[in-house]
Amino acid sequence: MAATIWTELLGAEVKVIQGEQYRSRILEAGREHPETVILTHAGGGHVEAYARNVVPLGRHVHVVAIEMLWHGLSEAPPIREDRIAQESEQVLDVVDALGVDRAWIVGHGSGGVVLTWLALNHPERLNGLVYQTTIGGMKLNTPGPAAPPPGPGGRSFAELTLDTLANPTLDAVRARLLPAVHPRHPERITDEMVAIRQAHYRNPTTNEGMARYYRHHAAYSTTEEQMAGVQVPVLALANDSRGDASIAPARRLAEVAPTGQLKVVPDTGNWIHWEAPDEFNEAIRQFVAGEPVS
Repeated sequence: MAATIWTELLGAEVKVIQGEQYRSRILEAGREHPETVILTHAGGGHVEAYARNVVPLGRHVHVVAIEMLWHGLSEAPPIREDRIAQESEQVLDVVDALGVDRAWIVGHGSGGVVLTWLALNHPERLNGLVYQTTIGGMKLNTPGPAAPPPGPGGRSFAELTLDTLANPTLDAVRARLLPAVHPRHPERITDEMVAIRQAHYRNPTTNEGMARYYRHHAAYSTTEEQMAGVQVPVLALANDSRGDASIAPARRLAEVAPTGQLKVVPDTGNWIHWEAPDEFNEAIRQFVAGEPVS
C-alpha cells in the first residue's frame, strides 16, 4: 500500500500558532534538536507539499514548515505594497513564537525572494539559506536565454492560478500542479495531492486571499554584487528539467555567494523536495551539519 500524506506526517505536529503579528499553520518535528530549519513554499502552495520531508529531517534537526500568508489555513491579512517584506516578517514571527534566535531557511520557487530579503535585512537571524529551484530575485549580470512561461499556451503561473481559483475542478487543479514536476513524470502529482490542493482552493477564505496575492504584482530584485555580500552559507538546489537552462542560474548563485554550494538533483522539476525526498533531506542534513553537500 502506498504511503499517504497522513502516514508520512505521523510523528509531526500539525498546528496553527499565533505570533505577535500573524496566525500561521505549521508542521513541526524534532524540537529536541538545537538547529532549526524553516521550510517555506512557493506561491500557490501549502504545507502538505513538505509531507515527505518534515519527519525524516526531524530525526536530525528541529524542522518547521510554514504555510505562507494568503495560503492554506494561515492568515490572509491586507496586502501591503512591500509584500515580500510582509512574507519575510511572517517567517520571523514564527521563529520568534517558537523561541528560536537563528534558523536555516529553505525557500522554494517564487518564495526564494523571502530568503534574499532576510539575508539583506536581518542576517543576524540566519544560520544559512537554501534556494530550491530559485535564485531569490538575483539579476544575473550575464543573463541566459529567457525561460518560457510554464503553462499551456505560454501562460504564467499567476494567470493559471487565478483561472484555477475561479473554477477549482480536479482537472484544473491537476493542470496547475503538473508544471511543478519533471515533464517525464506527471504521475508524481498524486490524486491525493490534487484533492488536498482542491480543498484549499475551494475554501472561501483561502480562495479570496490567494486571489488577492496573485493579483498583487510584487517586484523585488537584488544584484549579484549585493548577493556577494551575503556572509551566511548558501546552498543552491537545482533541477534538470530544462537542462542547463535550469542549472545555470543556480550555478551562478553558488559562484556569487561567498560560501555557496551547488547541488543538482537529476530527473526532477521544481518540486525537488517531493520528487526526490531522500536526496533533498540528505542535502539539507549535510548542509546544516557543515558537511560538503554531495
